[in-house]
Amino acid sequence: GQNCERSMILATEEINAAGGIKVGGVMRPIKLEIVDTRDQEPGVPTSEVLLSMEKLVLDKGAKILAGGPIMSEVCLAALDFYPKYKVLGLISAGCWTPGWHMKTAKNITNYRYAFKPSGNAVYWLKTIIPMLKNIREKYGFDKMYVTIGDAAHAQASRRIVKGAATKQGWNIVGDEVHPLATMDYSMLLRDVKKTKAQLLFIWDHTPESLTMIKQWYDYKVPALAMGFVGPTDDPAMWKQTRGKVAYLVEWGGEAGSLPGQNITPLTKPFFEAFKKRWGMEPRGAIHVPSYSVVYLIKDAIERADSLDPEALIRVIEETDMVTPGGRMRFDKGNHQAIYGSDPKETLVGQALQWQDGKRVTVWPPKIATGELKLPPWMK
Repeated sequence: GQNCERSMILATEEINAAGGIKVGGVMRPIKLEIVDTRDQEPGVPTSEVLLSMEKLVLDKGAKILAGGPIMSEVCLAALDFYPKYKVLGLISAGCWTPGWHMKTAKNITNYRYAFKPSGNAVYWLKTIIPMLKNIREKYGFDKMYVTIGDAAHAQASRRIVKGAATKQGWNIVGDEVHPLATMDYSMLLRDVKKTKAQLLFIWDHTPESLTMIKQWYDYKVPALAMGFVGPTDDPAMWKQTRGKVAYLVEWGGEAGSLPGQNITPLTKPFFEAFKKRWGMEPRGAIHVPSYSVVYLIKDAIERADSLDPEALIRVIEETDMVTPGGRMRFDKGNHQAIYGSDPKETLVGQALQWQDGKRVTVWPPKIATGELKLPPWMK
């Protein structure tokens, strides 16, 4: 959530410093009303999350909600909130389940108030699957162990990866769904060793998933660890883990937030501005779509010359703008932002690997800043 909040604050400050948004011939500032929906905390019911959103609409008079909810299950429920109150919902943080655009596509007239600049598991895996093929061909690997956290987006990822990897010639030698917030993975990692897997594919967004990586390093498990491991894109992770994230290949979500990237002319200015404003480098996922969504709002309001949600819907559907993470456009049939592997045509995702204390972009090739390396204990 902090990734979203800080990026939106930065964009808001930049826009206001430049005079704000022009509507009705008048330049007006943006005011952010920030609420923590707590939707990623264990045990928080969906009803409480929706109540926090309702307060923004009824108490603060918000016409546009941006950012979360982040948790996929809650984000799906929130889709019915926007038409109820006739407010825009622009999801830029998380909600990686493909179920979101599947639901909107079934009745886009009803769900027309919702847009999703953030990516989703289907897009990510369309980029990751060629990476798996590259690893298999380059190193001759053929044994994969899959483990995921028990969440909707992770389940979708698991199904897609297993199917595609099998077609590529990978043998799935292990397949496990572990409870969210698991704190000990020693038995799982022993099983990975026993199966002689050469690649450990992980998909778990929780902070506790970091424990798996630290144990993977300590046990020197001879399998390349890669996937989506919640907090490991954080620039502080090398110091906090004493280097135990070394050689992890982490899916960093929406691209444009890692060191050395030059995806569009806006990438480096965003990176440097964020670092200056917050005293740290951006982490990875969520930053760029959350930063960009504020500029999307500005762009839409100025093109529509209106704050009316119906007018804004029409112009957002026609959006074609450059962001730090590539070219932003929306699928008119489901209002999901379009992601791919070429930043000149679409928004893109990013995979990083921790090498010598640095986060190096290793995939996709068009934005890579270095090459993938195997852990030395695998040689």
